[in-house]
Amino acid sequence: MAALSVEARLRESSGTMNGEPRCCGCCCGMATGLKWYLGVFLVLSILGILSFVPNFGNTGYLFVMDEAVDEANKYCAGDVKYLTILGLDRGQDTCPQACKCDGKPCDFDDLSTLWEAEAGFGFALLVLTILTYAVAFTGALQESPALLKPFVYIMPALMGLGLITGILAAVADTTIWKAWVMYDPPDDWKCSLIYEPFYFALCCAEFESDFNRLIVASIAIGWTVYVVSWVFVASQVFEVRVFLAHLAKQTGGPAVTGHPVAVAMVQAA
Repeated sequence: MAALSVEARLRESSGTMNGEPRCCGCCCGMATGLKWYLGVFLVLSILGILSFVPNFGNTGYLFVMDEAVDEANKYCAGDVKYLTILGLDRGQDTCPQACKCDGKPCDFDDLSTLWEAEAGFGFALLVLTILTYAVAFTGALQESPALLKPFVYIMPALMGLGLITGILAAVADTTIWKAWVMYDPPDDWKCSLIYEPFYFALCCAEFESDFNRLIVASIAIGWTVYVVSWVFVASQVFEVRVFLAHLAKQTGGPAVTGHPVAVAMVQAA
C-alpha cells in the first residue's frame, strides 16, 4: 500500500475517536494559540482595506487620483472660489510652493504616476496578504500541513516586496498634495484670506512647514509599522514551523526540518 500522506496519517491515527481532538499534549495548546494568532492578523489585514478608502485612509488617493490632479490644477490656475472672490488670478500667486517644481509650473499628471504606482502596488500586496492569512488560518483550523507550509515562504516574500512601496513613496514628489490640500484647505491654511501680499508668503511658508511635518510624521509612522510587522511575521513563521514539526513528529511523518530552534523544541518535547 502506498505510503499515506502526513495529513492522511494525522486523520487516521489521531482522528476524533471518543470525541478527542486530533492534536494531543502540548500540541493542542499550540494549535489553539496559532489559530488565534493567525485569525487576529487575518482580521487586521482585512481592516487594512480601510486605508484605501477615499477621504479616510492615508492611501485613499488611489481611487481618486484623477480628482486630486484636477483639483490641484484648478488651485494653481485660480479656479477656486475663495481665490476668485478676492480677485486673485492664480493659486501660485499666493502659494507658489504648492504649484511650482524647479521654478516651473508643476505637471501634476506626471507627479501622480509614482503615487499611483505606490498605492496600487500596496493594494495588491494587501490583497495577497489577506489571501495568505486566510489560507494559513484555514490550515490551522484543519491542522493541515499542506495549507500551512506556503505561509512560511509567502509572507516573508510579501513583506520584502513591501519595501518597494516605501521606496516609491520616498522618491515621489509631494507637491501635488500641497496643491490638492490648498484647493479646499482649513481656514488656517487659506493664505489668500490675508489681503497683504507680504503675508501671502508668510502664511504659505507656515503652511509648507506644517505640511512637511505631517509628511515626516507619516513616513516615520509608516516605517515603524513596517518594522513592527516584520517582528510579528517572523514570530508567526516560527510558530507555524514549530506546529508543522509537531504534526510531523506526532504522525510519524517525514523527518523534522525547519528552523533549528523549532527542531530542538520539538525533539525535546
